[in-house]
Amino acid sequence: MILRFLREWYLPLLLLAALIVLFCCYRVCFPPPDSEWKSYDTVLGGEAVTWGCFTFASQIPTEPEVRVEYLLPRDYDAAATSTVFYAPFGNAKNALMRPQLYELTTRNGMLLFTVAFDYEVDKTLPMELHRSYASSGWYEKIFEIKEILEDELDIPHRKLFIFGDSSGAVMSHGMSRHMPDQIEAAAWISSGVAYNYEEASHPPLLAISTWGDSGHDDMRAVVASDNANGGYSLFMTGPPSWPEKGYSCFHHGGHNLDYALICEFFGNIAALRRQNGFVSVPVSEWPEEIEFAGRLVKAPGAGFKVKWEEYPHAEIPDLVERGLTPGSGLLKLAIPAADSGKAVLFIQPGSWYDELWPVDNLFFLAENGFLACSANLTIDESGYENAMRETLAEFFADADIGERPVTVIAGGNVGPVLYRCIESLPDGQKLRITRQIYLNPPESDFELLRGKNVEIWSNSPVCLENDGESGLHYTQHTGESYGHYYFDVLKSVLDYEP
Repeated sequence: MILRFLREWYLPLLLLAALIVLFCCYRVCFPPPDSEWKSYDTVLGGEAVTWGCFTFASQIPTEPEVRVEYLLPRDYDAAATSTVFYAPFGNAKNALMRPQLYELTTRNGMLLFTVAFDYEVDKTLPMELHRSYASSGWYEKIFEIKEILEDELDIPHRKLFIFGDSSGAVMSHGMSRHMPDQIEAAAWISSGVAYNYEEASHPPLLAISTWGDSGHDDMRAVVASDNANGGYSLFMTGPPSWPEKGYSCFHHGGHNLDYALICEFFGNIAALRRQNGFVSVPVSEWPEEIEFAGRLVKAPGAGFKVKWEEYPHAEIPDLVERGLTPGSGLLKLAIPAADSGKAVLFIQPGSWYDELWPVDNLFFLAENGFLACSANLTIDESGYENAMRETLAEFFADADIGERPVTVIAGGNVGPVLYRCIESLPDGQKLRITRQIYLNPPESDFELLRGKNVEIWSNSPVCLENDGESGLHYTQHTGESYGHYYFDVLKSVLDYEP
């Protein structure tokens, strides 16, 4: 019986086995697209979360398939969960792993999702087909993705929270303008191009720019126009992002303060909606008030109010208090800063001058715990010594400096002049200077400084030049802006224990 079965079915069975082997080999060499829903549990910021992804068929010819990623608290209350879409900037990778973003999930308990767009696609398309604009068709697709996620995770369909940075800011702003009835609140950081609101019927908007960013004035104008027409838009200027090495566009990226503010903005609005039976609460009924543009306006909650008041809210001319001594050029940070009981005086020569340099330096030093002062000696080099003596006198006379230990940092040919001026200080002031750091002094002056109780940082990435064309750059990294490595190196210098 068995032998007869084998004789009759030998060839069909052999053929079937061969087909199975061929199919397995094909799948090994050519795996199917990542269309299946995948997820795993992990811990971010000390909180248990679920990360998931799937491939979405967009049917948009320029990018027919995209990868969708999401984060959700592991033990979430589906009925009370709000949904946030993060519109990524051009080449954002693994965006949801950034602490600034995942706090929307870990702190606010929100479903956070994004789309891993292909950065190279937009670069080949005319502007009207870029995903940031309504004409691309992506606005509607984002809401299709939202509903797929909410159906899969059993989360009710409610108005969407949306935010983005750079090109993602344009998308966020555009969606809030074109689809206002479907969006609860929007936020954007450093938008490259700003939409104008033709009318004020749009969701609450939080707009943030970095001082020195090219789109700053456009963002401010849009917010001013919107508020003049009866809308609710907040705008503030904040500090650079102090990025890791390899990212030089730090006056365009968002600072941690930006994302913390957005987290509270969305979280407080979502809490109000939950308290109101999951019905949106109009701005006129928000419980708090903050000062904006010289008047009191509504705020969605105490958490947002606290973060708002911690924010610098300062334009470049307002960020520093200028010294009263003519020619000294002493600059002092005009906003509250972290205080570790230390003071620093940073002096750079005129050849290093840049409008943003003193502002960036002062704020960075303040964030690292120093009461910071700076001076730009843009005068002729022959006047350095007199100006330096006046700067030191004014610095030590400042009541805020008090009896703090002082670190002095000087760049280029300022260093040797400063050293001579410090040597002639009264002992009480000279002994207060616990560190003297000289960045890239002229080689001809090495002998003056070598062997003294000072630190010379030279032939390192902190060496700076001004070529008169591209501005400040590193001698080892020609053409790169000083934001590329400078602040990492400065932090290393400050942390170094001689």
